[in-house]
Amino acid sequence: MPAMEPDKLGPFTIGRLLGRGGMGVVYEGTADSDDTTVAVKVLSSSLDEDAEDRLRFESEIETLKRLHHPNIVRLIGFGEEQERLYYAMEYVDGTSLQHELRKKRLFKWHEVAKIGLDICQALRHAHDRGVIHRDIKPANILLDQQGNVKLSDFGIARFFGSHQITDAHTIIGTLEYMSPEQALAHPITSSGDLYSLGCVLYALLTGKPPFSARSLPELLRKHKEGIPAPIRSVRYDVPDDLGYIVSDLLKIRPADRPRNALLVTNRLKALLQALIGNPADIRVLPTTAESPRWIHDAPLPVSDADRQHTQSSVASGQAASEAHSAEEIRTVTVASANAPPDFSLSQDMQRVDSLAVTRTASVLQHGEILSASRQALRPAKDEPIPDGAVHWSQSPFVKPIHIPPPAKVPDKLAKKPAEKVPDAPRALPDSLSKSAIRFTAVKNQPLDPYEEEERSHPMFSLPTVLTSVMLIIVGLTVYYLLQPVPPDVLYQRIIRTVGATEAEDVPSPTSLRLAHNDIERFLSMYSDHPSAARVQHYRDELELSEHDRRLERRVQFSTLRSLSSIERAYVGILAASPHDPEQTIEKLRAFIDVFQTVSPYSETYRPTSGPVEICVELARRRLKKLESEVEEMHAEQTQMLRLRLDKASDLEVIDPIRAEEIRQGILKLYQDHRWAKELVDEAKEKLSVR
Repeated sequence: MPAMEPDKLGPFTIGRLLGRGGMGVVYEGTADSDDTTVAVKVLSSSLDEDAEDRLRFESEIETLKRLHHPNIVRLIGFGEEQERLYYAMEYVDGTSLQHELRKKRLFKWHEVAKIGLDICQALRHAHDRGVIHRDIKPANILLDQQGNVKLSDFGIARFFGSHQITDAHTIIGTLEYMSPEQALAHPITSSGDLYSLGCVLYALLTGKPPFSARSLPELLRKHKEGIPAPIRSVRYDVPDDLGYIVSDLLKIRPADRPRNALLVTNRLKALLQALIGNPADIRVLPTTAESPRWIHDAPLPVSDADRQHTQSSVASGQAASEAHSAEEIRTVTVASANAPPDFSLSQDMQRVDSLAVTRTASVLQHGEILSASRQALRPAKDEPIPDGAVHWSQSPFVKPIHIPPPAKVPDKLAKKPAEKVPDAPRALPDSLSKSAIRFTAVKNQPLDPYEEEERSHPMFSLPTVLTSVMLIIVGLTVYYLLQPVPPDVLYQRIIRTVGATEAEDVPSPTSLRLAHNDIERFLSMYSDHPSAARVQHYRDELELSEHDRRLERRVQFSTLRSLSSIERAYVGILAASPHDPEQTIEKLRAFIDVFQTVSPYSETYRPTSGPVEICVELARRRLKKLESEVEEMHAEQTQMLRLRLDKASDLEVIDPIRAEEIRQGILKLYQDHRWAKELVDEAKEKLSVR
C-alpha cells in the first residue's frame, strides 16, 4: 500500500488514524450521505503482494456479512479503490475490556455476568451460522457509551468445515485466552470459544487470566499441572453459581464443557434474574473516575507497543480491537498428528517438550508468529511489529492435521432454505476485481426470525393460547360440576338410576348403591322437598341392604364374635340349613314370632330402630323371599309329579308292574312333604285298589 493515507474511500471521507497493525490500518470515516461515523479497515498491502493477507481479509468480510446481531460489530459495506481492499463497519464509541483491565478496573460480579450473557448470545448467533471466532479475548470485546457489549474482530474466524487459510499445525490465537485443543493444533469447535469466554470472565473477576504464560510449552504445562485458583479466593462477593459457570467453561476436555452457548446463556440469565433482576436493565459502561479499581499492580503485561497504541485508542475502543495492540495474536507452529477431539494433554505436552529447538531470546513477545519454515519470526497480521526478533532453529511440524466435517445446521435454521457455507474465498468476487473501483453496501438486516421471537417473547404464542383454552375449559367444567343441581333434575336422575316406579316399593340393592351419591346429595340439599320422603325411603332401604350383606359375610367367614345376641340368632338360622329352604322358613317364622314387637314393618320401621327391629325386618324379608322361591319350586315339582302319576295310569294296562313302581317311588320320596300330600294320597288310593 502506498505510504500516503487516503482522503476518501468509496462513500466515506477518511479522517484520523485509529490504529495500525501488520495486516491493515483502521481509520475513522464519515459517510457522505448522512455524516454517520464509521470505522474503515484497509488492507495494508496491495492486492498482488500477499495472497494470504488478501484471503484473510476476504474471509473476515465474508464472516461479517453473515452476522447480524446487536452484540456483534455490524458490517456496513466493503469495496476496493486505488488497489486498496477495505470494508466499513459500525463505529463503537467506547473502549475495550482490555483497556479497562489496563486501568485496573474492578468489575462488579453482575457486570461480568452481563458481559458473559451478551457475548454468549453473540456466540450462539455466530455458531448457529457456522462461524467460530477463535480469538475471544478482552481486546475484542467492546463497551460503548450506552452500556452495550459488542464482539469484534473476526479476522481469524473460521467456518465449520471450510478450508483453512493458515498452514496445518499453525496455532492462531492469544495464549492466555486460548483453549487447550487450539494450543495443541487439534480440530477447533465452538467449544473453544466457550473456553476462551471462560478465561475472559475469570480475568474480569480476578484481574488476571487463569493461566499466564510466555510460551506455548509453559501454557500447556500449566494446563497439565492443575486448575486455576478459585474465584472465591480473590473475590468473596462473587456468587458460587457464577464461579461454577466459569469453572465449567474452563474444563480441559471439550466434552466436559457446556455443550453450546445457549446453555451458558440460560444459566447466566437465570442467575441475574434471581439475584439482580431483569438482565436487560443492566448496563456496563466504560470506566469513570468513580469506578472501583484493583489496589494491586496491573495483572497484565504491557509492552511498549501496547502503551503507544493505548494513547491512540482512548477515543475508540474499536481501534484497540481491530488493530490488536494490547494482547495480540500469537501464531505458533507445533507438531500434531491427527488427534481425536478427546485429546491427551500429557502426550501432547511430551510432543511439544521433545521439539529439538533452540531459542535465542528468553521471552516470546506478544504478537510473534512461529513460521512453518526455518526463518525468522514475523509479526501476526493486524498487530504491531515487535521491537526485538526471536528465532527458532527448527520447524517442528510433521503431519497435516485432521479437518473436521461440517457442523450440522440447527433445526430452527433448517426451516428456511439454508444458503451454502462457502469455503474461505480464494479469489475476490467480481465486485472487488483489481481494476474495479466499487463499493458494496450490506443491508442492515434484522435479527433472525427465531432469535427475534425469543427476544420479543410474544404474549399470545400458539402454546400459550392452547394452554389458556384448555385451562378455561377445565375451569368451566369444574364450575359447572360445583353448581347445585336443581331438585327436580336430581330427583329424576335418582329415579332413573334405581329403575324404580311408583308401584315398586323396594328397588334392587345394586341400583340403590349406584344412586347412593345422588341420594345423599339430595337429602343434604333439599330435605324439605316433597320428594324427600321417597328419597329417604331409598336411603333406608340401602342401609338395610348393606346391613344384610354384612351379616351374610359374617356367615360366610364365621366371624360372629363382634355381633350382638339377636344378630347371632339371625345369623345362626342362615348358617344352620343353607340347603333346606323349607327348614329355614320354619326357623325364620319362629324367629319372627319370638322377637317381633310391632307390625307391620312399613308403618313402624325407621332407620333409628335398634338391632332387634333390624334383624326382625331382615328375617321377615328373607322369609318372604324364601316363601316365594319355595312356592315356585313346589309348583314345578307338583307339575312334575302330576306327569309321573299320569304316566303310571297310562302304563297300568300294558305294564302294571311299572305303574306300581312309579306310585311306590312317589310315596317314599314325598310322603313327608305337606305340599305333595294331595299327590301322595292319590298314589296310595291307586295302590290300594290293586
